[in-house]
Amino acid sequence: MKILLFTDPLPAQVLSGEKTVTWRVEDYRWIDVGDELSLWYNDGREFAQAIAIRVKETTFWQLTDEDFIGHEKFPNPEAMYQNYSNYYHKLITPQTNLKIIEFKLTKIT
Repeated sequence: MKILLFTDPLPAQVLSGEKTVTWRVEDYRWIDVGDELSLWYNDGREFAQAIAIRVKETTFWQLTDEDFIGHEKFPNPEAMYQNYSNYYHKLITPQTNLKIIEFKLTKIT
């Protein structure tokens, strides 16, 4: 089972069904369709399990309206780049590679 970490307030959005998509800049877990996922709070506690049902590789500048369905919204592109720069502790630009992972909850732990 592959682990995905989520920072607050995202776990609550996942558990409510509002968030069904996550974007990852560095996918060192090589997540693909059909993979079983363990969803964790940042402190290392599991809050749910899921299965990856759609995976897409793209860049930030190639994001489509469909890519935002099930994902948290940003007021503007600059806020989005800043948010991900803070997450990954590096500069995120429109050219940065991105993996979009749509998942379906299978268990709440």
